[in-house]
Amino acid sequence: MSLTGPQLQQIHAAIVGAYSNSREAFKFAVKTCLDVDFDAYALEGGFSDQVSSFLLWANEHGKAWHVLRCAWENNQGNDRLAALWREAQSWKEAQDDSLLPYEPDVSVFDDAAARFPSSSAAPSCSSAQATSSSSKKR
Repeated sequence: MSLTGPQLQQIHAAIVGAYSNSREAFKFAVKTCLDVDFDAYALEGGFSDQVSSFLLWANEHGKAWHVLRCAWENNQGNDRLAALWREAQSWKEAQDDSLLPYEPDVSVFDDAAARFPSSSAAPSCSSAQATSSSSKKR
């Protein structure tokens, strides 16, 4: 599930706020929940920059929503993470709805049937063959 820029910004702010004093706790959350090495995908820099780069990587691989879930599961006492996690449920539902099977608009076929009724003056294959056979006999 790929998230929007504003959604990623919200996740970033919540994670940085919730784990600002414990980079190792966030790293542990990511490893135990997603089985991903945070350091392998986080660029050098401060914690905020590392979370940004990690979220971009996670979003490219459809895992940003799961990063939020992991951050919340390992820090459920954080009100900001808890509130964002509740809000994120609607993101997933909206995304799931957009993946429903395509249902074509069949009304276009109704219009075509009205314009081209089956009893039209256009010859059928069998009547065309009969006409061509009878013209050869003459």
